Amino acid sequence: MKKILLISIAAGIYACSFGQTATTNFNKSLATQACRQMAPASDLNVPAGPVLPENKTVRNERYGTEIVIGKTKYDYQSNRGMARRFHVFANGKKNAAWMISVAGSPYADRGTACNFYTPVVGWSPFPQEVTPLTSMMRIENVKTGYGSWAPTNNDAGEAVIAHDANSKLNMATRATIGTGTWTTTSLSSLGVMWPRVASGGPNNNT
Repeated sequence: MKKILLISIAAGIYACSFGQTATTNFNKSLATQACRQMAPASDLNVPAGPVLPENKTVRNERYGTEIVIGKTKYDYQSNRGMARRFHVFANGKKNAAWMISVAGSPYADRGTACNFYTPVVGWSPFPQEVTPLTSMMRIENVKTGYGSWAPTNNDAGEAVIAHDANSKLNMATRATIGTGTWTTTSLSSLGVMWPRVASGGPNNNT
C-alpha cells in the first residue's frame, strides 16, 4: 500500500513538473489538469475553469410530452447524489417519489410523496394549478427528508427510508405499490441522515 501511494505521489509530482517545462500549451494543459486532481485549485494557485454562458435554448430541447405527476414547494431535492426515486418495472409500470411540502417555509410538513403509473391507466391523478396542493400529502406521519425508494415483496410492495427531524431513519412501507395505507416505523437505533436504499434477496425483502 505504501509503495502504491508513493508511486502515485511521484507520478503526480512528475506530471506537475512536466507542465512547468512543456513547450506546448497542450502539454501544459494536461499537467495543470493532473495537478488540479491532486489538490484544490486554491492550494495550487491555478485559476478556476471558464464559466459557460447560460444556454437559453435548453428548455426547448425536450423529448416527448411532459406530464405533471407531482408538485412541491420544497425545491432542494438532493444532498449531493440523487437518491433512488424512480423505478421502471419489467411490465411497464413505473413509480416516482420526491420530497413534498405543501405549506412551504419552514417546511414543517416536509416528507415523501409517491405517484404510480400503469400502462392502462397512466399516472395517478394530481391537482392542476387551480386545485389546492393538499390533495397529495407526505406518506410519513412525521416530518422527514431525502427519502429513498425501493420495491419489495417481489415488486408487489414498496418501501421508503428517509431521515426525520431527530436525525433518525424512518421507514414507510405498504404491501401494494400505488394503493393502500402506509405503515411507518422509526429506526431509532440508526442515527444517520440522507439514506440510500436498495432492495434484494428473496422476494426483494432484504
